[in-house]
Amino acid sequence: MSVAPGVEAMDRNGIRRIGLNGENDKPYLDVNFIAKGAVLTAGKNTYVLNPLGINACNILCGKPSIVYEEPGRTGIEVAFTKGGCCGKPHYVISKMSGMKLLGIQDEKHKIGHTVNMKVGLCAKGPYYGINDATNKKLEVGLWNDAGFLKLFAPLKLVLKQLCEGCGNCSNLIKGRVTRNVHQPIFQPIFDEKGKKITGRKQIGIITHSYVMAPISCFQAMPYRFLHMRVEVTDQEWRDNASDDDFVRLAGFVITTTGGEFELVNNFLAPAPDPKRGTYTWAAGTGFDMGLNQWITYTNVKYTIMNGMMDIGNLMDKLIALIKGVGKKAKSLMDDGKKKMAAGMSDAKAKAQAKMAAMRGGEETV
Repeated sequence: MSVAPGVEAMDRNGIRRIGLNGENDKPYLDVNFIAKGAVLTAGKNTYVLNPLGINACNILCGKPSIVYEEPGRTGIEVAFTKGGCCGKPHYVISKMSGMKLLGIQDEKHKIGHTVNMKVGLCAKGPYYGINDATNKKLEVGLWNDAGFLKLFAPLKLVLKQLCEGCGNCSNLIKGRVTRNVHQPIFQPIFDEKGKKITGRKQIGIITHSYVMAPISCFQAMPYRFLHMRVEVTDQEWRDNASDDDFVRLAGFVITTTGGEFELVNNFLAPAPDPKRGTYTWAAGTGFDMGLNQWITYTNVKYTIMNGMMDIGNLMDKLIALIKGVGKKAKSLMDDGKKKMAAGMSDAKAKAQAKMAAMRGGEETV
């Protein structure tokens, strides 16, 4: 996993940080979100935003949703719902196959939904997660470990405003133009009977990256959002993960607070809350208050290596699709030529038979 030069492997609160595999290694892009939210990679598949894939009923009823599709006509839908008369607002994540226009598909099934948990003022625990739709267990989540330190959050915000610009500037003048904020993703631990027990294990790291720009002589601040990615750090989880598991991980990058992904917000922002903040999680600033975030800075080379322009297997699938269309067209043309030749041969034979019959008739007259 690549990091800025000088960043060392670190361990805090039992959290595995980037840098363990060397700064020159390309990171795992288990989930990657680029082009303002237009391209999404989840596991081995890469999807493209498809406005025409949104269910027509959702549009008519004003129900926010967004759809991503890959060339094989399978897709992902993330839709906002209030969960019935007594349910809490959340996003439902579904997979679809045989996709057509206006949300028509051969098959659609829910694979999970978001859960926005409330963590008490002095408590610790998960504050946002993606549930599995089958067993209803919390599969993956973000945690807040601040506890009573949350009382000092306003003071830390003041210190952040004083120090952040200087730290960004010192890296910018060294050519490290991208600021990356990392945060761990956890999974609860269950016993053999499926009962949740005390503890958690880290399964990955979520990272969002901004390019910086100077705002004064000695200060620089994040200027433009580049992309967000998830790297799985637990090899056992990776080995046992299904496509649905990676799509659920993708739910984290889709359901961040609005502002970073303009294309996503155009489809997912409920009318009462354009920023979607009530139902999502906020991408951190790096100055965490118990969110276990940390910051790295990267130059252009490492920023590109970290997935800013990576489109996964999309190009390969498009090429295969074009070749497939070409082969099918050629096959149809060959079939057409054969049928035409056969038709011409048949017509010729019939004409010859008719001529022969006519000649035979003349001879008998």
